[in-house]
Amino acid sequence: MKYALPLTDTFFSYFNYNDVENMLSIQEISDKTVRVTLKIPIQNEKYIEIYRDYSQDLTNSQENRIINYDDRDIDTPLPHIMIWPPLHPENWKDSYYAFIYGKRYNDGVNQEEIVPLEFKDQDFKDINYERSRKADKIEIFRLETLPTYIVISDIASNGKGLLILNHKSLTTVMNPEKSAKVGIDFGTSHTNIAITIDDSEPEVLKYSSGFSGKNLNDNDFITLIRFSEPELGREQIPNLIYNYLKQYFLPNSLSEIHNNQSVDMPLPSMILMEGDTDSYKALLNTSIAFSKDDVGLFNYDLDGRIIYKTYVQQTNLKWAPQLIKQQSSKEYLRILLLLLKYELIKRGVNLKKVEYHWAFPKSFSETLINDYKKMWRELVGEGYKITDESKAALLYFDHKGILPRNTPDIAIIIDTGGGSSDISIWQDGQILMLYSSLWAGMNLVGFEKDNEIYSIIYDAIINLSSTKRDIFQNIKGFQNQLNYILYSLDETTLSNLARSDSFYKIRFIILYFYSALLYEIGIQSRAIEMDNIKKINLYLAGNGSRFACWSSGAFDKIDEQEQEIYKQVIKKAIPFDKEVEIHTSSAQDKKREVAIGLCRGNEELRAKEASKKQLIAEKVFIEANSDLSNMTIDEFNELILQNGHNIHLDQNKSEIVNFHNTFFEVLAKSNLYRDRLKNNSALSNLERIKNILIGDGGKFIGELRGVIEDNIKNYNSISSSVFILGMQITINRLHRYLSKNQ
Repeated sequence: MKYALPLTDTFFSYFNYNDVENMLSIQEISDKTVRVTLKIPIQNEKYIEIYRDYSQDLTNSQENRIINYDDRDIDTPLPHIMIWPPLHPENWKDSYYAFIYGKRYNDGVNQEEIVPLEFKDQDFKDINYERSRKADKIEIFRLETLPTYIVISDIASNGKGLLILNHKSLTTVMNPEKSAKVGIDFGTSHTNIAITIDDSEPEVLKYSSGFSGKNLNDNDFITLIRFSEPELGREQIPNLIYNYLKQYFLPNSLSEIHNNQSVDMPLPSMILMEGDTDSYKALLNTSIAFSKDDVGLFNYDLDGRIIYKTYVQQTNLKWAPQLIKQQSSKEYLRILLLLLKYELIKRGVNLKKVEYHWAFPKSFSETLINDYKKMWRELVGEGYKITDESKAALLYFDHKGILPRNTPDIAIIIDTGGGSSDISIWQDGQILMLYSSLWAGMNLVGFEKDNEIYSIIYDAIINLSSTKRDIFQNIKGFQNQLNYILYSLDETTLSNLARSDSFYKIRFIILYFYSALLYEIGIQSRAIEMDNIKKINLYLAGNGSRFACWSSGAFDKIDEQEQEIYKQVIKKAIPFDKEVEIHTSSAQDKKREVAIGLCRGNEELRAKEASKKQLIAEKVFIEANSDLSNMTIDEFNELILQNGHNIHLDQNKSEIVNFHNTFFEVLAKSNLYRDRLKNNSALSNLERIKNILIGDGGKFIGELRGVIEDNIKNYNSISSSVFILGMQITINRLHRYLSKNQ
C-alpha cells in the first residue's frame, strides 16, 4: 500500500474494516494527485459515489494532503511497517512486534514526533505498547495485541490516515494437536535448535542471508507496504529496510533456502544491547545480529550517536558469570524461543505438548547450572529437561547407529565447540566416561592482550583477497569477527588456503591443539580396562572439528599424515600392551550433533550415568603431600579451595612435560614435518619451540596457580583437568611465538 487511507473514526461508527475494500478506491490521476472515491450504500442496495482529490506534494501542507510513501526517501511521512508474527490472535498469545522505518521525529535530541502513530483494535480502542528507537528512522514496538487499524498523523499538514490490517488474511492454524521435542544447544559462537514433530526426523532452525527477490518476506511478516518495480530498481529503501531488519529485529527468512544467491546460517550467540538503559527486554532493548552475509553489521555506533544512544555488543553469553551477561543470555534465549514458538505453531504443534531439552557442558559450575535452571523455568516453565553436552553428542551418534555394539571396541566422541570440548567414552552399550575440557575453539584461534592480537589463523584469513574485511569491521573482538568471516568464505577458498605454504604454521597449531586433547583423553582412559580392546573409534563433532579436517580439503575427513601423528600421540598416552587399531571419522551434521541428540536421543541411554569420573590428569602435590593425579576434579576442588597458591608440579613426571616430549618427538619423525612444515623458518627448530613453551618451570608453576585460583574464584571449581589448565598457558605462549615470527 502506497497511501494511508483518508478515513476517520466516523466511518467506523457505521462500517467496519471488511467494508473498506469494496467501498473505497484510490486512483493516481497525475504525478502529484490521487483521487479517492467512496461508494456509500443507500436504500434498495443502491449506492452513491463521492470523490475527493488529494495532493502528494511533500511541500504541500494543505488539508487535502494525502499521507503517502515517498520512494525517494525524503523524510517520507508514511512509514514502512512490518509486524511479526503473521499469526491470528487465536493462535498467538504473546505480544506482537512491529519494525518501523520512517522519518517520525523532528530530531534525535528531543524526539519530537512529527508523524505520530496510534494502534487500534477492531473496536477502534487504543492498544497498549512499548517502543524503542534504534536509529534515526528505525523503531521497534511491542504491541499488547495485534492491531486492526494504525492511525498515522502528519503534523505538518494536520492530516490523518489509516492503515488497515485484515485479520482474516492471516494464517490461522485450526486445532493444533501435534507434539514436539526441541533440542537447544546454546553454544559459545552459535546456538542450534533442533525440532522433531510427532517423532519425525529433526529439522534444525537456520536463517537465510537472502530471499527471493528484493521485497520483504510476506510469508513470515505482515508487510503493510510493497515495493513497486521502479522502487525496487533504485534499491536504496528495500536494502536499507532489509539490512536494518536483521540487525535490530529478526531475520527476513528463518529457513534454509538452498540457492546460489543465499547462504544458510546458524543462529549467532551474540546480541546488540542498548547501553544507556537498565532494561534488557527482548527485541526492544536487545536484538540478535542476524547479519552473517555480504552486508555484515551496520555502523550501530553511528546509528546511536544520531539519536544520543549507545550500543554494546554482548558475546560469550554462555560462559560469563557476570549478572549483566546472564540477563543478556535470558533475553537472547527469549528471542529464540519466540521464533521457535512461531515455527512450531506454523507446523500445527500444540505448545502445551512441547518438551524442551537443554544441554550444558560438564565444566559448568553448579552455580552456573542452577542459574540456567532458574532461567529456563522463567522462560518455559517446568516443561524442560537437562542433559550434559557430552551425553547429548553420544545420543546423536547412537541415534545415527554409528556406535559399535557387541564388541569390546571403544568409541570416543569429541565434540569441540567454542568454549569447551565435551568427551564421551562408550563401550558396548555402557557409558564409561562423560566429561568436559576447557580446551576449545577460543584456545585454538588465539588471544588478544593490550590491544594486540596473537592469532596466526586470524592474520591469514583477514589477509585473503576474498575476505571482505570492511564488512565485518563493526564486530567487536577478533574471535567474533573471525567467526563471521569464516562463515562468509566457501570451503574451496579455505581448502586452497590449507594447501598453501602460508598455512604451515596454522597446520602446526591445529596439530598441537588436537594432539593435546587426544593426550588428555589417553590419560583419562587409563582408568578403563583395555585388555580385550582391538580398536578405538574416534568420532569428531562440533564446530571445532572443521579445523581438524581443514588441511585435508574435505569437511569430514582428517588428513592421513595428521591422523598418523594423532594415533601415535594417543598410543603414547595410554599406552597399550598390544597393537590397537585407531580409526578416526567426522560427523556429517557438524555443529548440529548436540541439538539433534537432545531431541532424538534414546531415553534409556539418556538415563544412564558414566561409570568413571574425570581426573585432574597431572602429577601435582601440595607442599609435602603425595601425588594427587588420581583425584577426581570434585575431590581436588575441596582440597584446593584454600590452597591454590601452594600447588607444586613434579617436573620429572609431569604429564604436560611428557606430552610436549611426545608431541615434538612424533612430529619431528613425521614425513609431514620433514617434507613440509620444517620449511617454515618459525618451525625449523622444534627444540627451541618446546623450550619456549615449557622451559621456564618456575614461571609456568606461578601461572598455573593463577589459572587455578581464578577458576575457583569465578566458578567454585577448577572446571577442567589440571593438565588442560596448564595447556591453556602453553598454547598462549605458542600463539605469541608464532605471531611474532611471521
